[in-house]
Amino acid sequence: MAPTIARLLPTPRARTWARRAGGVLAVVVVAAIAGAVWPSSGAVPPAEAGDRPAPEVEIEVDPPDPTGWRAEARAGRWLDAVVALDAAGLDTVADRADDLILAADALRLGGRPRDALPLLHRVVDAHADDPRAPAAAFTLGRALLAQGAAAAAARTFAAARALAPDGPLAEDALAREIEAWSAAGEVERARLRAGRYVELYPDGARAATIARFIAAR
Repeated sequence: MAPTIARLLPTPRARTWARRAGGVLAVVVVAAIAGAVWPSSGAVPPAEAGDRPAPEVEIEVDPPDPTGWRAEARAGRWLDAVVALDAAGLDTVADRADDLILAADALRLGGRPRDALPLLHRVVDAHADDPRAPAAAFTLGRALLAQGAAAAAARTFAAARALAPDGPLAEDALAREIEAWSAAGEVERARLRAGRYVELYPDGARAATIARFIAAR
């Protein structure tokens, strides 16, 4: 061991002395090297790459909800949810698709559909990548159509389909877009979109109904 350790020393004289001292010096030098690499202050060797802790995953947590509107909404007690949400204030709704949709559902089904519109708009505009966005857009389109905003509803149904062109709501969204354009007095737009429906869904569930818009002038 001593010759090997001796080669680690910086001067010829130190190396010669190390060879003469033999194993005793080996122990001393090894301890010195160990102390230089890993000081006695409590430091430990750096972890290998595989030993590094996994990055922390952010967990979505509901903001404070003193009146419990979320619990009421999740239980389907819409009227109670609306009362609780009014007491808490809309600023307790987190800017996340799930929370916005939950609050919008409470307002829609609790008798305040108009107040739900900004929340659904927020989902579609700010959270378009969320998988729930197409359904939020579809719901928004229905709400707009029910309130007489047919042209806005048509555009929103088109957005719902654009968000998920192969999704389960795509065919129905196109059919409702056609009906909304017709209701808005946009007969030519309705006819053109009806032709697109027949092209995409020749055996679609709404094909017979949509065909009448093609003949419209």
